[in-house]
Amino acid sequence: MRKLTSSLVAAAIVVSGLPMAPAGAQTRNVEVTPASLAPTTAAPAEAPHPAIIVANTINAFPSGGEPLRAAIADLVIKDQRLATAVALHIRNHPTMPVAQKDAVVAGLGDALNRLGIVAQAADGVDPLLLALIAGGAGAAGFGIYQATRNSSSTASTSPN
Repeated sequence: MRKLTSSLVAAAIVVSGLPMAPAGAQTRNVEVTPASLAPTTAAPAEAPHPAIIVANTINAFPSGGEPLRAAIADLVIKDQRLATAVALHIRNHPTMPVAQKDAVVAGLGDALNRLGIVAQAADGVDPLLLALIAGGAGAAGFGIYQATRNSSSTASTSPN
């Protein structure tokens, strides 16, 4: 019985380490060939900082609206690394006009949806976590029951 209990606990620990939601920000495997590793003769131009790209895009649409929403969505889809810069820009500029902020948030949401990235705000306990806790408690309770059931019938009592 101890082996069963320990194997259930080990399985629960392994399962608790698995992701509970699909991970959408994974890259595809790319085949590396010797030709792709060869250095190029021209040095690549240094790209501007992501914060500058995001700020310039947002400042190009001072009234916000649908054009800004589409521009942010296209920007993030072209370079997924800019999603973090967009989110940081929203957080670091609390005085941004409401129309711009709404358009940027909606554009970021559109881009993440189109990329297939599933995200949600933590607003409670995950049902899978509750099921794992209930299963672990049940296994522990069953193990305790089995351990005490056999020992109570063989216990000797004192005549005093």
